[in-house]
Amino acid sequence: MIIFITWSAINPKKPLMKHLLLIGMLLFVTSCNQNSNKTPKAISSPKSTDQPVGGQKDAHGCLTAAGETWSALLQDCVKVFAVGIRLNPTTPDPNNSAVLSAFIIFNPEHTKAELFLPVENKTPKLLELTKSEEFKNNNFTFDNNSGTLYNNGKLIYKIEIKTD
Repeated sequence: MIIFITWSAINPKKPLMKHLLLIGMLLFVTSCNQNSNKTPKAISSPKSTDQPVGGQKDAHGCLTAAGETWSALLQDCVKVFAVGIRLNPTTPDPNNSAVLSAFIIFNPEHTKAELFLPVENKTPKLLELTKSEEFKNNNFTFDNNSGTLYNNGKLIYKIEIKTD
C-alpha cells in the first residue's frame, strides 16, 4: 500500500516536527505492510535419524538399552528378566551390595536351556537336557528339580522362592 502525500496537505502553519513525524509514521506503516503478501518460509524440522526409541541396536537388532538380549536358543531378542527364571547367587558378594542374578530360559520343547550369567562372562551358555532332568554343558549344570545351578560341581546360583 502506497500513500501519496501532496505538499498542499501539509499545513505550513504547523510546526515542522509534526509534519516530519507524520511522514515518518506513514513510511513506517507502508514499509511494514510490503512483506504481508509473501509466503512465509517453512520451518525445517531436524532430520530424522531412523534411530529407534530406546537407543542403539546390537548386531542382532536387539535394543540393548531397553534390556533386550539376543537368544541363540530362541533366535530372537528377549528380555531375560521378563521371560527367564531368575537365579540368585548362593553366596553374596561382599564387595557389591547389588544382587547380580543369572537367568535361564528354555526352548518350547523344554529340551534345551540358555544360561545368561552376569558380569563374569556375558556370552550365554547353551545347556542340553539329560535323562535326570538336568541341563548340562561342559562346565554348568542346572538341576531342574531343585532349581540350582552348578559350575564345575560347585553350587553358585539357585531359584529364589518367594514366600508371602
